[in-house]
Amino acid sequence: MNAKKLHHVNASPPIVIANSVPKSGTYLLQRLIASLKGFGESKHHLQDQRCYLTEENQYYRSVFLCDYRKLIENAAPGEVFAAHLQSSDESHAFFASNSQNVKHLLIYRHPLDILVSNTLFYSKSETMKRDYYSAKVRRYYLEAFDNDADRMLEILHSNPTFNYYLKYLGWLNDPNVLTVRFEDLYTSLVSRDSSGVLSEICDFIGVDPCAVDWNELALAMLETGPTASGAKKKIGQYLDHFDQRHWNCILDTDLLDILSKFDYEI
Repeated sequence: MNAKKLHHVNASPPIVIANSVPKSGTYLLQRLIASLKGFGESKHHLQDQRCYLTEENQYYRSVFLCDYRKLIENAAPGEVFAAHLQSSDESHAFFASNSQNVKHLLIYRHPLDILVSNTLFYSKSETMKRDYYSAKVRRYYLEAFDNDADRMLEILHSNPTFNYYLKYLGWLNDPNVLTVRFEDLYTSLVSRDSSGVLSEICDFIGVDPCAVDWNELALAMLETGPTASGAKKKIGQYLDHFDQRHWNCILDTDLLDILSKFDYEI
């Protein structure tokens, strides 16, 4: 965790952006914060070029062009947005100028576990059918490859996941952003340990961590989320899915350098 700026308890809850590298625990972070007193989930999911309604139904969602800044500016106190917002000079400036009433958190995860989660999501999740682009990606991977191991190898070869990952790197050095590693958050929930990352999240958004029933909250958070892959193991998944082909491919890419930038290793 990169806790550069911590805040005391606020009288009025801030707007919160639960930003993430996709498949890093977006909705885990959003649901966690929205479960705290004074907060609630937004019906909008924010992205750089488009946004969508998250409450349509299991099989469909409305995707629309929108400036995410307008949605934030019109948000109610305590509204918690899920987001995939990449680092840019414009976005850094926006959050810096609104840092008093908008709290921005970024959750990220080991890139190889993201690859596994993405693949399982493509092959198993019904929510991939909810918009045209997602349905098209899902259909390609299901029709072109017979198994998840081959799908993972194709993603490693084409490398879109890891190039995309780098577009979030700039948030790690932003003093107005609280960065959270998925591994730290998930482990803290499993162990009911509120002294570390959970306490820092509460302090950052102005909540007294001593007023939270962490056992009850953890039980609710560890249930399957709306875009979960269904995998039981959440940390180090790649160790159970990779064979020699995958390791050879990793050594032939720039992935090791990307891992080091986010302080991960294999």
